[in-house]
Amino acid sequence: MELTEKHKLLGALHQHWLAADSIRVRIPMAVKTENNKLPEGQLALAQLASLFPVLKVFYALTYVVIEGYEVEKLSDKTIDALLKDADKLQMLRKFRNGTFHYQKDPLTIKVWAFLLEDDTEKWLKEIHFAFKAFFEEQFVGDFMSEFAE
Repeated sequence: MELTEKHKLLGALHQHWLAADSIRVRIPMAVKTENNKLPEGQLALAQLASLFPVLKVFYALTYVVIEGYEVEKLSDKTIDALLKDADKLQMLRKFRNGTFHYQKDPLTIKVWAFLLEDDTEKWLKEIHFAFKAFFEEQFVGDFMSEFAE
C-alpha cells in the first residue's frame, strides 16, 4: 500500500490523537492511592491535585487534534456536529492556551471558564471518541480497500 498525502496527513493528526489518548488512559491512575495514611479530606484533596494536571493536558491535547482537523479541512458528520458548539470550542482553545502557554496566574480564567461550563466534560469525551471512530474508519477502510482491488 503506497502512502498518499492523505495517509501522511491522517497519520500526523492521528499521532496527536494518540498523545491525547495516552494521557486519557492515565486519568484513573492519577487518583489511585495505595497505603496512604492521609485523613480522608486530605486524601481527596491530594487526589484532585494529582488528577487536575492530567485532565488539563488531555483536554488541551484534544484541542490540538481539533485544530489540525480544521486546518486540514477534514470532514466527518459526527465530529462536525460536535464542533458546531462555537462557545465550547472557543473556551477549549483558550483552555489549551492557558495550559500550554506560560501563565503568571496559575488559576487563569482561560482554564476555569471551560471547566465551569455545563457539559464540557461530556462534550470533550464525545469528541475524543468521535475522532477514535474517524481514524478507525479512515485507516481500516483504506486497508480493507487494498484487498478488494
